[in-house]
Amino acid sequence: TKMAAHAFYPGSKDDGLASDLLTVLQRPRLDLPLYRHFIPRSPAALQDVVLKAQRVQETIERLSRAEADPAKARARLEKEAEEIYGSMSHNLGIPTLRFVAYMMGKILKRIYPDIRINKDDLQRVREAIETAPVLLLPTHRSYMDFLVLSYVFFLMSVPVPVIAAGEDFQSMSVVGALLQGCGAFFMRRAFSSNSLYGSVFSEYVQQLVGNGEAPLEFFVEGTRSRTGKSLHPKLGLLSMAVQPYLDRRASDVTAFPVSISYHERMESNLYVNEMLGTPKPKESLSGLIRAKSILSHDHGRLHVVIGKPISVRDFFGQRDDRVAQTRDPSLFQITQAHRKVLHELAVEVVLRQQRDMVIMLPALMAALMLSGPRWRRISVEDARLNIEWLAAQITERGAPVDLGDGPPAFFQSLAALEPVAIVSPDGKFVTVNASSPEEALLLAHFRNELVHVFAAEALCATAIAAVGPAVKQKDLVQEFAFLHSILYYEFVLPAAGPAVSRMCANALQHLRVAGIVAREGHAPMTGFLPDDNIVVQLVAHPLVPLLLSLVQPLLASVVVIIDVMIASGGVPPKPDDLIKRARQQAVQEWKRLHQYPDSMSSNSLHNALHALTQLGVLVRGHEAPHFIHESKRGALETIRARVVRALSAAAPSAAAKL
Repeated sequence: TKMAAHAFYPGSKDDGLASDLLTVLQRPRLDLPLYRHFIPRSPAALQDVVLKAQRVQETIERLSRAEADPAKARARLEKEAEEIYGSMSHNLGIPTLRFVAYMMGKILKRIYPDIRINKDDLQRVREAIETAPVLLLPTHRSYMDFLVLSYVFFLMSVPVPVIAAGEDFQSMSVVGALLQGCGAFFMRRAFSSNSLYGSVFSEYVQQLVGNGEAPLEFFVEGTRSRTGKSLHPKLGLLSMAVQPYLDRRASDVTAFPVSISYHERMESNLYVNEMLGTPKPKESLSGLIRAKSILSHDHGRLHVVIGKPISVRDFFGQRDDRVAQTRDPSLFQITQAHRKVLHELAVEVVLRQQRDMVIMLPALMAALMLSGPRWRRISVEDARLNIEWLAAQITERGAPVDLGDGPPAFFQSLAALEPVAIVSPDGKFVTVNASSPEEALLLAHFRNELVHVFAAEALCATAIAAVGPAVKQKDLVQEFAFLHSILYYEFVLPAAGPAVSRMCANALQHLRVAGIVAREGHAPMTGFLPDDNIVVQLVAHPLVPLLLSLVQPLLASVVVIIDVMIASGGVPPKPDDLIKRARQQAVQEWKRLHQYPDSMSSNSLHNALHALTQLGVLVRGHEAPHFIHESKRGALETIRARVVRALSAAAPSAAAKL
């Protein structure tokens, strides 16, 4: 199973110079697998291939013709293309890898002294590399994600990946050079306005993949998740990476979803501050040095799970039409039909990442702490029983759980939640008190690690509670679809349309099996009820408050956004100002009620704004990015009323007891 993972650090457990140095000097072995169609190329030869590619040359030609002196412009653009290539390309080399692996070993053994990985997963990657170009698609919750796979692959003699990294790291002169030496290549956050950069970058990526130079690693979510939940995937790099298959340069491309789970992330407090509006600090070497206290703290266990591979060829299946391409040499583009399939592929990657995320003690504790008053003061023994109960609920849903190794893991997990959770001097009781917005959001940040396990069931339970106490199944589907649309950006779930009805039916079935839903006036049912007119209701079950607590804080974000929009006259000057006002209002509401911590998060407020825009009740305009059109005001007020109804829905009175 995925939990049959092995402690990772190879060699002696002694942290001395000799053992660590010997370990890295013995790597990599000489039997590294190679892609069967790989053609060896020097860095200079690769640069020459990229810059002379038709895509790049056509872009240079088009741009030079638009200027008064085309010949002079061409010379300038060719030089610019060389500079673009030189600044972004990787410089993977064994000496740098060995140096960084040695330093990483010293750091990782301090901050994550227990790394777990299934060695069978690594062997599956080794085998796949020989038959097709390989994509490694990890979750992105921490800066550590950049280096963990490279470190593991290097020491386990799997070809080290080349990694797409944000150009922010390039400004860190020493660190940037080391990252390039470990296989990182840098990309701008956006380059649609620079067609030459787009052409060079996309050709570079496609050459790396098409020739099988090395596994290509990038984050399909695009950026780090501050909230602890998965983000909706971006298609840019994925589109470039599968293009060699679409234009027949490769017979297939193999994608490996990778899930990296942390007992405690180094950046947790930093993320909380960012969610509350503190600007993200710029990456710098001095900032890394100032993080010395973080780099000396034991953050617990780390799991790396490499999921089952996805064949791009098989995924496209009968929808594959690799000839019908629309091609714009100024920037990478594919057909709309391919884009639809790529979106489905990207979502499938994230869904598989979520299924393999290992749920650990801090997430379980935080979820229980936020689900009701039971955990304000609780004995350690009762707390353990509650945690074991919730862990069993998660395991029943097919998600892996790691409860650590006995009492030390329990108390280390409580320490990760300080100062929210405090153990009494005699070690017998736990007191929970989130006395500030930062502390409340810290709990939400940890709790979000398990949201994906219950997301569909939480939406279904909230829909029943909102319309109920009893609701016809056909009305339940409508309410579920509404909640799914208004919270679309909060959860990564299967696509909209008919899939939403199926998702609701599946969630209802899970609730029935768990004994959480019953026919009106009957005991809990476990069978499937196909009649849409059958009336169902929630029963008093200890999981119900937790399910509602996963959804209602997000609904509060929607209400806050709508209220601020209306109060501002419908035309706020810009989204950042709107989010700032909404966050301030949410903080005041939290201080008054001590409820709905997620509503204070800039991320949730942005998600609410985007969802309302997608639903068409907020309009993008030229003078203001979002405004209320008078014809849409009634629809906006209707949405607010439905959200408030769901927000005020309560669990059956006995359900809070565990």
